[in-house]
Amino acid sequence: MSQILIYGKWKVGQSLARFCTKMEIDFILCDDSDAPESFESLTHIIPSPGIPSSHRIYESDKVISELDFLARYIPKWFQIHAITGTDGKSTTSWVLFHFLQGGLPETPAYLGGNFGTALADILLEIHNKWEKEGHIVLEVSSFMAYHIRTFYAHNTILTNLHPDHLDWHKDLSEYYNAKLNLLGHTKNLLLYPALAIPLLPELPHFPIESVVMPEQFVLDHGLLTLTPEALIDISERQLLGEHNIVNIFLAASLALRLGVWAKTLSTILPSIPALPHRLQQISDRDGKMWIDDSKSTTAQSLYAALRAFAPKKVHLIAGWKDKGDTFDGLTEALREHCVQCVAIGETKSIFLQACHDAFVPATSVASMEEAVQITSESTAEGDIILLSPGCSSFDMFENYEDRAAHFARAIHASE
Repeated sequence: MSQILIYGKWKVGQSLARFCTKMEIDFILCDDSDAPESFESLTHIIPSPGIPSSHRIYESDKVISELDFLARYIPKWFQIHAITGTDGKSTTSWVLFHFLQGGLPETPAYLGGNFGTALADILLEIHNKWEKEGHIVLEVSSFMAYHIRTFYAHNTILTNLHPDHLDWHKDLSEYYNAKLNLLGHTKNLLLYPALAIPLLPELPHFPIESVVMPEQFVLDHGLLTLTPEALIDISERQLLGEHNIVNIFLAASLALRLGVWAKTLSTILPSIPALPHRLQQISDRDGKMWIDDSKSTTAQSLYAALRAFAPKKVHLIAGWKDKGDTFDGLTEALREHCVQCVAIGETKSIFLQACHDAFVPATSVASMEEAVQITSESTAEGDIILLSPGCSSFDMFENYEDRAAHFARAIHASE
């Protein structure tokens, strides 16, 4: 009798357990605290994305990725649109979902994966509704892409590529190859930036259609050129920062290929709200702008957040867990865009040194409450206080959402 081992009791593991229960698939749910010593009697092991590639389960020949396991249950006429990259994949997924939902209202559209609802729960909902065709926008992390073998997306967007997650992957090559693995499991269309080609030289030789995002956009009077015939009005949007123009371009380019008119995209865009914890204003107490960008977990996303408020300079709260990022360019970014920095967590020494080199005043603190208190006391009406850590949260918090919640509570408590 076949039996599945779901390894990891977090969101994905719980979702897979619900799915297996509904589908009457025999399974065991475990983690390191109660895992079997031997995997010999098992048919497959499905690891949650947080299980690192160095874990002992990968020494067996039983491991099957979450996406491979679920691929056989995706209805034939549903299209999978995979979004991956180092930064911007959540926002790109969010924008594409809204473009499809608003632009193709007769066709069901779902959003999930690494961002939002786990794929197993999406498939359960589709199964319960007896839906036969539609779209699934699926954010795919390097963890999810690392071990896929049989899963295929119809279309894939690569937003960008920088060193990341070197606390999970064995080395940078493994991280890049995880992204490449997903791109190679795409049926119809790839969209990616020209800057990714030197890092993934195989890309231009993939035997499917590709759209290469230009290094410079054609943007004239608020009109962004997608193709010579298709322009989208981005003058009114809630998504702050130049980096979000990239995300909008990628999402709009794919939506256009899927049958949404450029005029419709222009109509939908102003109504798309900013994502929680991504340059989200959460308070204007005392005339100060308190910005939650807790989802910023890489150096590149931090730099983008700082540039989003130019020419104004910000009071920055940054730091937490070291993921192995090099932080090249941090000193210059702080010098150009920051008037004060409060550093915290494992990486605080990196920020303190960069601030010293940039001649930016800096303070080291031990808690979120202390960070908020210091910035509150040293800022005035009209100032911008930006939580954009540039690092993971796991040395102090459960995740970036928990970190954001502590930030909001600290602001409220300091009133």
